[in-house]
Amino acid sequence: MKRSRNQSCLALAVLAIASMAHARDFRVKDFRAKGNGTTLDTRAIQAALDAAAGAGGGTVMVTPGTYLSGSIFVESGTVLEVQKGATIVGSRKLEDYPIMPTRISGIEMSWPAALVNIYGQHDASIAGAGTIDGDGQVWWLRYWALRHQDEPKGLRGLRLRLFGKVPQ
Repeated sequence: MKRSRNQSCLALAVLAIASMAHARDFRVKDFRAKGNGTTLDTRAIQAALDAAAGAGGGTVMVTPGTYLSGSIFVESGTVLEVQKGATIVGSRKLEDYPIMPTRISGIEMSWPAALVNIYGQHDASIAGAGTIDGDGQVWWLRYWALRHQDEPKGLRGLRLRLFGKVPQ
């Protein structure tokens, strides 16, 4: 009986080590993210997220620094870890946020994606003691300025002004 218990413990230890070896760390700086607050790091961060998902899962580590980014998409089996001292700051350029289908106030429409997105995925998460800063003031100021002008036209009129045309 003692031998089978030892064999069971050994088998569990091997499985635990194998599962830890499966989980990999992907540092965004290894994918050429600068983290200097001025270089747009969207592609590098997304490349790290895609690599983690392609490897069957892993942790994408955003190490200390300031990362300017447009929309990024966390995929299944992936953890986006924003470490202490790291900040992901939203770009102020609308073109850095792809247009996606969404629902706002019960109205189906196309709208810019968020800064960090987990959409239609499973076992995906965001963790860490760092900061995700959408730099929202620029968007709210733009929104309220347009709303005062377009209120009589409704939401569709506002969309026309935000995008220059109605997205399909």
